Amino acid sequence: TGLPSEGLRKMTAMRSGNRRLVVGKESVHSQFFDLSKRPFCAECLLEDLSSSSASNGMAVGRLEWQMEPIRVCGRHQATLQARKIEKHADRFRLLPEFFDDRRGLQDFAEHAVSQKPSRLQEYVIARVGGQVGPAWLDDQPLDLAARACEMLGVVQVVGTHVDLRAVTEAEWVEAGDVGFAFAADGLEGINKGLQSIFNCHMATNSKGGPQKAFGRFYQWLQFNKNKRDAGPIRDVAREFILDHFPIAVSYTHLTLPT
Repeated sequence: TGLPSEGLRKMTAMRSGNRRLVVGKESVHSQFFDLSKRPFCAECLLEDLSSSSASNGMAVGRLEWQMEPIRVCGRHQATLQARKIEKHADRFRLLPEFFDDRRGLQDFAEHAVSQKPSRLQEYVIARVGGQVGPAWLDDQPLDLAARACEMLGVVQVVGTHVDLRAVTEAEWVEAGDVGFAFAADGLEGINKGLQSIFNCHMATNSKGGPQKAFGRFYQWLQFNKNKRDAGPIRDVAREFILDHFPIAVSYTHLTLPT
């Protein structure tokens, strides 16, 4: 390509061990990048097609579009749209190959939903770029920090027993924003978020333990089928539950209660 290797490394995610990728200087699980679809901002691609664009008239994808917490185009304030990867060969197609003509992109641009990026999204992009952020989030892997924000936020925004498969992109954006607002304040903020959920549970006079109170957030931490680490938020939630629920404690083994 004639480009320095260091420049190329900044434009992609590099493999680093089993199911690990490095983006910028951040090591993340491969699931941090959603390869089941090709997200895009139609306005950005239309601008690319100009002969005076930085890509010399070629529509190109952006690395950040493939990151799961990135759901909005910061430049055009529009929720990203996506083309699904229907077959394995689609993984190797360039983004422009998913569109028949310029008119197709214009149709997408006209139907894009206006929305501002969440504070979580801004944090993720800044951190990949090497900037320092809130200490509690910076002290853990980027993918764990982002997921903690979204899961804490989604039960606040949509409901504790929401079907996560039915959460819309717009709702995930709001969830990331709400969760980040709590997480940015570290342990105090996380506990404030948990207290808010707990207060709602108590206000309804609902019977049941922590799973009833925290719903999908609790299930995400306790019933992790893929055995992926949830990060330090699990310990914070555990301590909160022990402080607020009557739990029988074993001195030899202690996990989150059901």
